[in-house]
Amino acid sequence: LALVTGSSSGIGRESCKVLAREGATVVVTCINEAGAKETLKQMTGSGHSVMKYDVTDFKAAPEIVKTIIQKYKKPPNILVNSAGVLRIVPAFRETPEEFQKVLDINLKVQHSHKQRTPWSDPDPDDG
Repeated sequence: LALVTGSSSGIGRESCKVLAREGATVVVTCINEAGAKETLKQMTGSGHSVMKYDVTDFKAAPEIVKTIIQKYKKPPNILVNSAGVLRIVPAFRETPEEFQKVLDINLKVQHSHKQRTPWSDPDPDDG
C-alpha cells in the first residue's frame, strides 16, 4: 500500500503509475484533486484511491494516515514524498508570501511525515 504526495503531475504522477504497474495499491494524494483524479485514470490495476491532502498542514499528515488505515485496514508501507513546487520568477518579483509557500510545500512534507505519522516512531510508547 503506497501513499504518494504531489501526485497530480510530474514525478508524483509517474510514481503512481509505476507503483500501480508493479502491483501496489496506491493512494493518490494532492491538494489538486482534479490532477490527482487524472493520475488515477492513467493507472493500471484496481483498489487505488484519491485523497485530497495539503502537505503544508502539519495536522494533515496523521489524519491522512488515519483515513488510509480506516479505508484499507492497514497503514501504507510505501511513502513517496514527491510534493513540491518550483516558481520560475526573478527573485525581485517574488513576494515573501510566494517564497514561503514554496518552502512550506517543499520542506514541510518531509518533516511532517518524519515527525507526525504512526510509522515514524519505532516505539511510540517510550515517550
